[in-house]
Amino acid sequence: MKTNNIYFKRTNSDDSDFLNNCKILDQYLIDNVGIELMSSTLSQHNVIKNMNHVMVMFFNNELVGSAALKTYSEDTIELKRFIILEKFRGKGYGKLLFEELSKWAKELNYKRVILETAKALPIATKFYLAIGCKLIEHYGVYKDIEECNCLEWVL
Repeated sequence: MKTNNIYFKRTNSDDSDFLNNCKILDQYLIDNVGIELMSSTLSQHNVIKNMNHVMVMFFNNELVGSAALKTYSEDTIELKRFIILEKFRGKGYGKLLFEELSKWAKELNYKRVILETAKALPIATKFYLAIGCKLIEHYGVYKDIEECNCLEWVL
C-alpha cells in the first residue's frame, strides 16, 4: 500500500461520501447481525445526524472508508459508524483510519476513545483488539445489551 496516495477528509455527518458508506454499513450489519437485532436494539444508537467530527478516507481518489467521532463525556469520545469498504479490508487501511481518528481525538483534547461492536461480528472485535483496544464493561446505552462488545483505546 502506498501511503502517499491516501487522503483523509475531515467533514461532518452531512457529507455524501459518509452517508453512502453508512448505507453500505447498515446493509452489512443487517446481513451479518440480523434485521431483528438491528431494528429493535442497535439501530437506535447509530443515528448519524449532527455529527461534527466525521472522517472519510480515500486511496487514489477512491473511497476506502469512513467513521465518526461523537462526544461521550468531557474526556471521552465515541467511535461511531466505522467502515472500510470490502475491497480494502485486510490491507491495513482500517488501522490507518483508526490512527488518524485517534490523532484527531487527541487534537480535540480527549483522553480516550470508546466504541461498541456487535458480538455477531467477531472479525470487528478481533480488529480492534489487534490495534490495541481493550475490552471494557458495557457503557451507557449498551449497558444491558448482551449482543455487543465494548472497547476502549486510551490516547
